[in-house]
Amino acid sequence: MIWFTVLKTFIVPAMLTIVVAGGGLYIKAKYDDYQTLKENNAGLTVAVNEQKQALVQKEADFAYIKESFTKQKEYTNALTNDMKELQNKFNKAKADGSKRDIGNLLLNKSGLVEKIINKGTRKVFKCFEELSKNEANNNCNNIINP
Repeated sequence: MIWFTVLKTFIVPAMLTIVVAGGGLYIKAKYDDYQTLKENNAGLTVAVNEQKQALVQKEADFAYIKESFTKQKEYTNALTNDMKELQNKFNKAKADGSKRDIGNLLLNKSGLVEKIINKGTRKVFKCFEELSKNEANNNCNNIINP
């Protein structure tokens, strides 16, 4: 019986104190975990919003790049067509039916082409002189076909 009294007086309150203290520490640890998770969640929310903004910007950049690519393709097609037109213009058929090739003419008869270029250069220099003199009636308006 003495053990029962000692047990009842000292051990039961000590066990209750340990259980309550342990439960309190457990609850405090879980509350701290909750606070940490809450802070992490706030940080993740900010990160998610930043990622959403980055995705929107990335989509806008992609649309701009796609539009630029389309324009570049149009310009390339236009330049290709212009190039073909110039090739057709400069490589017309001669009177005998053979094709005229300006590149071949430059290689084989460079003197003729040099004379034409020098004549045009003299016209341009003369036009510059007349423009620098500020003459009202100069022949620069008709430099291509004087």
